[in-house]
Amino acid sequence: MWQGLGLGGRVVHHLMRRYVYCGDIRLKRVVVGKSLDLEMSLWRYMSLDKFIDLVNNKKLFLTPLSYYQATDPFEGFTPKVAFEATTNIFLKGIEELEAQSQLIENMFQERISSGATPPTPEQYQAISTMKNSVQQNRADLVPRNNKISKSTCVHCWYHSESESEAMWKLYSDSGKGIAIKTTVGSLVSALDLCQPKVPLHIGRVKYLDFLSEHLTPKECVTDGVTAPLLKRQEYSHENEVRLFSVPQCLTAKNWREYKPTPILVDVDTSTLIEAIYISPYVGEPFTSSVYKICELFEIPKNKVVTSQLLKNYEEVLLGYVK
Repeated sequence: MWQGLGLGGRVVHHLMRRYVYCGDIRLKRVVVGKSLDLEMSLWRYMSLDKFIDLVNNKKLFLTPLSYYQATDPFEGFTPKVAFEATTNIFLKGIEELEAQSQLIENMFQERISSGATPPTPEQYQAISTMKNSVQQNRADLVPRNNKISKSTCVHCWYHSESESEAMWKLYSDSGKGIAIKTTVGSLVSALDLCQPKVPLHIGRVKYLDFLSEHLTPKECVTDGVTAPLLKRQEYSHENEVRLFSVPQCLTAKNWREYKPTPILVDVDTSTLIEAIYISPYVGEPFTSSVYKICELFEIPKNKVVTSQLLKNYEEVLLGYVK
């Protein structure tokens, strides 16, 4: 894919490898990061309309990191130390090419000074093209890096062995929603059963102080990648596990014009859904509506759970005073 695209293609190829796992993406199977255990519990809190969309269309919506600009402007970026380390690697390659082009130019001048046959117009054009390409790649390095990282698409899950009162309020339409409970293994199986058409990867988000002077580049790598699985420590309450994919239509030639676009991936919902929790903040007719929706989409009734988060608290309090 990247052959024949010159320096620009090679730079984009290496940049994209920062965001995807090494391996043969033609296998089209979900690659699971070492930070995860297949038995880890995952939760996805959502409004009722999003739940209906999921069970009706049987697709997961992967959102470009650029869409999170309002809630976290650092999404898609790496800590300062990692950014500098990566940039220096690519700058070193650019500087080597600059030195090579200057060496060739000096050789041309020596040939002219010695009275030898001067370079041909084609040779002059070739060295000029090389110099312009190197200069352009130096100028493009940071914006191209940002475009690639911001175009990466993610689908987020909350990791916990129990419900989260905070997650109910944050992600379920002011508490009026449901939560799907699954495991890493069930999520991966549900995707693999549908033979993904894009490379998919899943890993646990690592939370860091992006501006810390004590961070090392090595600490900024998790599951072999950086940006998709790194967030600021202020967001650690989200305890995220992320499914992510780098758009394959983003290339060295079109990166300037490319607009980050969501990715929809097929999922086997019967395998994905281990349980459906109904919010503790709702009553009738919401509860009955959820059961009816599940019945319509042939989701077994025994998978539906009414949250006990706020139940029986009066009895518990009375027990303390006896």
